[in-house]
Amino acid sequence: MKKNMYILIKKGICSIIFILVFGIFPALAEQQIDYNSAGITGVCFQLPIGARGTAMGSGMAANTQGIESIIWNPAGLTAGNQHEILTDFARIYDEFNIATIAYKCQLSVLAIGVLINHTDFGSVERFDLDAYNNPVRTNQQIAPFSLIAELGLAKALSPDFSIGVNTKYLREDLIEKVFQHVAVDIGFQIHTGFDGFKIGAIVKNIGRKFAGFSLPFSTQMGVSYKSSIGMFKADELTIVLDSVISQVQAIGVILGLEYSLLDMLHIRLGYNRNEAQAKDDFLKGFSVGMGFNFQQYSINYSFSPDSILGSGHRVTLQAKFGPEKTWRKKAKAVGKKKKSEYLHDFMR
Repeated sequence: MKKNMYILIKKGICSIIFILVFGIFPALAEQQIDYNSAGITGVCFQLPIGARGTAMGSGMAANTQGIESIIWNPAGLTAGNQHEILTDFARIYDEFNIATIAYKCQLSVLAIGVLINHTDFGSVERFDLDAYNNPVRTNQQIAPFSLIAELGLAKALSPDFSIGVNTKYLREDLIEKVFQHVAVDIGFQIHTGFDGFKIGAIVKNIGRKFAGFSLPFSTQMGVSYKSSIGMFKADELTIVLDSVISQVQAIGVILGLEYSLLDMLHIRLGYNRNEAQAKDDFLKGFSVGMGFNFQQYSINYSFSPDSILGSGHRVTLQAKFGPEKTWRKKAKAVGKKKKSEYLHDFMR
């Protein structure tokens, strides 16, 4: 009786998530699209972080795990090592500096991640208004900045199904005006039961209007496929395909590729259709990058040429400690359970 009730509850939870993410939330986002971005604030929530994800076009709804998941989809926090640390630095427009530090801890019940992000917009000239509301130069410089703090929680409801919630606080300091926002991200990831295939979705920036401004609400859904291919047995090829519905952009499509050589050298390529549309140039949507792993340490680099925010260079350093935990290993450990206990079987 308890077992049947547990399966029924999991079915209900999954059905609700699918209805919200693939039905209601995309419809709401489509109705609220504002291509001129008028009345939108909290745009710093949209700035990409992390060299691996940006190199693959930001198609990370299903293709993320460990500490980087707090950036792309908190559901992925349930995989990876017990302790992980990430630092990221990005420079865009040759003036904006974005620095990030994040930490993830895997507990017995939950996975917890925290992130601090600081964006320095550089020095800009300050203007005042005269009696006729015309701008007047003051010959003074101001230095606006933004600060983001995030707390992510994730739980694996089964060896193949994980959900996560991310609570975010943003402070935009524009010298004379200060805006503060609180938003929530909700996401999930599923191993489909077919080798190498994962599904993921996330709803970002769920929050209330502040002073008449809306947060940049968006929904991202994606699939990823990983296969052993290449010169060596340990080589892997990962392909991702994501779709993004945003309040400030048209519906976008993302394609990403990652080739991993002996789990040491990673070569990445991405294409983001929204980037190309914004520049009205097919070639503007591409991004490239590479990464190198040595034991528990890794370094990643990405370059996005002439994107919406200008050419961007990103470097990410990451360290992992403690035992590794993945859904696949957990599934093998409980392999004696009946297949009907797994999500992808009783969802049919």
